[in-house]
Amino acid sequence: MFKTVINATSSCECCTIAVSIGFLWFLDLFANLSYQISNAHSILAKLKDVIKTAIARLSFVMAQDLLPHTITALALAPGWMRTEDMLSGFNTDEEHFRQTPLADTESPRYIGRAVVALASDEDVIKKAGKTLLVGSLAREYNFIDIDGTQANFYGE
Repeated sequence: MFKTVINATSSCECCTIAVSIGFLWFLDLFANLSYQISNAHSILAKLKDVIKTAIARLSFVMAQDLLPHTITALALAPGWMRTEDMLSGFNTDEEHFRQTPLADTESPRYIGRAVVALASDEDVIKKAGKTLLVGSLAREYNFIDIDGTQANFYGE
């Protein structure tokens, strides 16, 4: 539980530092990691929901502050991520995950490809302040995950 609270606090602190650095390096895109709002049923899921919603809200507020400087801030919502820890927890690897409950997951590179697509979009500022689903961005910008799929975790 405390890890989740620290996550939100550190996100706020990191965003403050990143914006300062961004002005120095002339960055024009800030992408925070959030998730699609859910109907959380357990207390831990509800706490995570509150924290991730706070990060999405932080992205919205950042966007309002940064728009006059033509800097885009937004939140990205990946599906269920197939991280190294998840692969290890299910005693599998990137070559064999399809035989586990991780079959419908997304690699971390999928969200990275979403960031690349957004950074390459000259009209990305139109997405400022929004929480964007990675699966929707994959279809919009025509990119795929490393396993050749276009994951659709939220069914959008």
